[in-house]
Formats: sequence, C-alpha cells, structure tokens
Amino acid sequence: MTQKIATTLAAISLIILNVLDTILTLKYIKFGPLDEANPMMALLLQGDGCLFSFLKIFVVTILTFSLWYNRKNKIARSCLYVLSSFYFALLMWWFLVIFLI
Repeated sequence: MTQKIATTLAAISLIILNVLDTILTLKYIKFGPLDEANPMMALLLQGDGCLFSFLKIFVVTILTFSLWYNRKNKIARSCLYVLSSFYFALLMWWFLVIFLI
C-alpha cells in the first residue's frame, strides 16, 4: 500500500512542480532578465507564451499519467521518482536564482 501512495505522491508532485516551473519560466525568462537554455523551448517562448505553457503542461501531464498508469512496472516507478526529484531540484534552483537576483 505504501508503494502505491509513494508513486501517487510522486506523480502529483511532478505535475505541480511542472506547473510551477512553467510559471517561473514565463515570468523570469519570457518577461524577465534570464534566457532559456533549451533551444526547443526558447523557440516556443518567442511566441506569446500560451503555446509554450499549454505544450509543457500538457505533455508532462500526459507522460506522468502514463507512467503512473504503469506504476506496477519497476522502470515506470523509477522514472516517476527520478523525474519528481529532478523537478524538485529544478524548483530549488529557481528559488536560488530568484533570491539572488
């Protein structure tokens, strides 16, 4: 039972952290002083930001649900844990950058 809860929390946190990353990216890269390092995302950010936001949130959410749906598979669980940890570290980097600017 705890493994099911852990994978569900990892999936939920991954989606929430992705939304926060999207908001911070729009605020500090699209309308702020920072530059996007990912060339594909930089291309999407040249527009108004709506397409960027939609694609980023939609794609990550669909992939997260697909990993969560296959949570009985050890690789899918590992991917959820690694990706949620990655997004947590990314948000920590964002807060470091925000408070140093």
